[in-house]
Amino acid sequence: MSQKQKYIFWALFLTVGMFFNACQKDYVEDIPSESDLKDFPFTSRLIAKSEYQQNQNLVGRLQSFTSVKGDQPIFQKDHYDAQNEITVHTNQAKYIEYANGNLHSYTFKISRTDSSEIENLTLALNADTGEYDAYLVQYVLDDTQTDELMTYNHISTYYSASITPLEGDFSDLLNKSTGQPCDYQITTYHTIPIGTTYEFQEGDTCDHPPGSEGGTCYVYTVIEIICPEDVPNIDPNTSTGAVDNNNSSDNTSTSGGGGNSNSGTDNDLPNDPDVVTQPFFDLNEQNDLNKLREISATPIIKARLDDFRARVSTDFLERASEFRTQADGTYYEHQISQDSLEFSGSRFSAPLTNSKVRVHLHHDNVNADGEAIAPVPSAEDVFGMSDFFKEKVNFNASDSLDIVSIVVSRRDLYAFKIRDAEKVSKFREDLDRIFIVDGDPKKYSEILEEAYKKDVENRVVKYCQSQGGCSPALEEAVWESYFLQYLQRLDSGLSFFRAFHNPQTDTYDWQPLN
Repeated sequence: MSQKQKYIFWALFLTVGMFFNACQKDYVEDIPSESDLKDFPFTSRLIAKSEYQQNQNLVGRLQSFTSVKGDQPIFQKDHYDAQNEITVHTNQAKYIEYANGNLHSYTFKISRTDSSEIENLTLALNADTGEYDAYLVQYVLDDTQTDELMTYNHISTYYSASITPLEGDFSDLLNKSTGQPCDYQITTYHTIPIGTTYEFQEGDTCDHPPGSEGGTCYVYTVIEIICPEDVPNIDPNTSTGAVDNNNSSDNTSTSGGGGNSNSGTDNDLPNDPDVVTQPFFDLNEQNDLNKLREISATPIIKARLDDFRARVSTDFLERASEFRTQADGTYYEHQISQDSLEFSGSRFSAPLTNSKVRVHLHHDNVNADGEAIAPVPSAEDVFGMSDFFKEKVNFNASDSLDIVSIVVSRRDLYAFKIRDAEKVSKFREDLDRIFIVDGDPKKYSEILEEAYKKDVENRVVKYCQSQGGCSPALEEAVWESYFLQYLQRLDSGLSFFRAFHNPQTDTYDWQPLN
């Protein structure tokens, strides 16, 4: 089907009310060539939520230790573990198999408030029980390794890690015959594809970064839970059963939380490991989060964000400001004001070459006709971000990929950034395309506005009616969930984030939403 035919079909599809009944698009990314290797001890690939959800055993385990946060509905995309205060990002997972598939695991990205540590949640199949055991894996990296991970999404040198069972700790795992607590050992393997086979990189490092001449080096973390008959160096007073490493070899180091870490070769591949995983880290997403934290902490911008938050419950006007950069990289503010609810993200004045951050207010009041503004971005806000990018590209601005659009509402902050420039450009181009719907010409943007009203606004009303009413927090969460589904279907190339204000630190804590 041609691109034109595809959009015509989609436009007609919208008009019969079926736009959002389809499943969300899957995003599956196989690691190049690795799946074709013969006798390779490890294989891994990135899988979409729609694929791993077919594993009901896995989904049940994931839900068993997570809960809804406040009034967050169960259909929200992320899981929150209140006991450990972590958010598990469930839109995709890293699936890894060891040897012939007897052991496999699913690794998820996680986040904590006020934490920059690189850590994952890994659910590993327990061959004895047939259930999934849950572990938090934290990687202990120096500054050089962190920079390398940020640059290549890969760590070429030896690193240590720590592992914590999500429920209990290793001192709760006892040897059946002695009653002694168990311990664990973490081994890092660096493997290099050679044709259709592989070799281990000797020593603790890969001597080339990924994508360089000579191929890619894959790094895997293998964890063995050890329950020996006699464990003389275990300190029973340590919650994780930490090892006294005075008797350890030189290339073994203590990883945080107990246990041993070392590098491995093909001579010491374990026959029956308990966990196999990889650092799972979205480089672009992390860079976006860092940038949003920097922007929202910039005094002149933070002052306006704070001001708009204070106005949410009192204002009857949609307000907006655009922040532009000066020669020294600092910002100055250009305020925009509208006297009606008709203002939207797509009605900002044309940007200048140095326009970089847009902020506008969705207040929590209604006009004389009873019309209110959504506590989430509107369809026009999505269109407006694509307009912003188009204009910056037309200027040949060097910072086109760094622009940000922030919406302030009673649910705090939402932000758009550019994820895929080609998709954003195509999306903006398509907004002006004309389709014939029921004999009448309609712009694609008009079709999408109607879809927003039907599949976001109206669905919120119906959901809350079906529940006998919604608390404000639940209503906001339902709005967010339906908007996320809408944004996913647009495939606009935009990344989407939310921030809550942290009163203890007076900062904005950002999280990815798509």
